[in-house]
Amino acid sequence: MRLISLAALAFLLITITGIPFYGLSPRETLVFLNKEKIEGQFIRQLAELNAAEAQVRRTTRRFNSALNQVLNAYASRHHVIIIERKLMLAGGLDITDDITAEVSGLMRQQS
Repeated sequence: MRLISLAALAFLLITITGIPFYGLSPRETLVFLNKEKIEGQFIRQLAELNAAEAQVRRTTRRFNSALNQVLNAYASRHHVIIIERKLMLAGGLDITDDITAEVSGLMRQQS
């Protein structure tokens, strides 16, 4: 009887102390993006400019930097983990269009 009382008390204490901590931790969701699509759009737009090699390198560095900034900011802002579309087997939210729009906006601001 005494063992049952101790077990019940231990369970109660763990439950009471664990609930507040469970509620404090943000739950991160998996989302995915089609990086090939984003890079493909960038390459097509860059090809239309008929830019010199130096300009292509400079613009590509700016694009990669902008993409990384946007992905990190998006993940932080929305409490998500972003993975490549190829790795997602089923489900998930596609954020490709959102990221494309944000990268485009950032690239315009930088130019």
